[in-house]
Amino acid sequence: MFKALLRTPNDFAILWVRLALGASLLPHGLEKLGLFDDEKGLGDAMRGAAEYMAQETGAPVWAGYLGIAAEVLGSIALILGLFGRFSALCIGGLLAVAAYRVGGIEAGDVLAWWRDAPGATTYGAYHVLAIGACLAILVRGSGALSIDRTLAPKPGV
Repeated sequence: MFKALLRTPNDFAILWVRLALGASLLPHGLEKLGLFDDEKGLGDAMRGAAEYMAQETGAPVWAGYLGIAAEVLGSIALILGLFGRFSALCIGGLLAVAAYRVGGIEAGDVLAWWRDAPGATTYGAYHVLAIGACLAILVRGSGALSIDRTLAPKPGV
């Protein structure tokens, strides 16, 4: 079954999907590690981000650390094409939780994503696009120029 998860066609469209998703999410995760903040160290930045994520979602703090790991490690794995389906599942789950708990649809008001109503967020469109990209990777795999493609058994073997 593990080898079946690695199978992927030589599909350049999926290559562009996974590169775009990984490249757009990686800086967001690295920011939580304090990479772009000269005042905070790695531990302070990550702890603060994990606590904020836990507070916003109502999850325990350890789930915030898992979210940060999914953003950083999952993005790097997508860029490399390593375990693409698993990475897409983790990132898609993270984004679905963020969209539901933080992105303005927790009260069932999907339109709050795209309008400037009081208390509405305006970044929900990213969640929709990114979750769509995750679904494409889940279905097709990592595509062309991926480590998955080199690790997967060749047809007939």
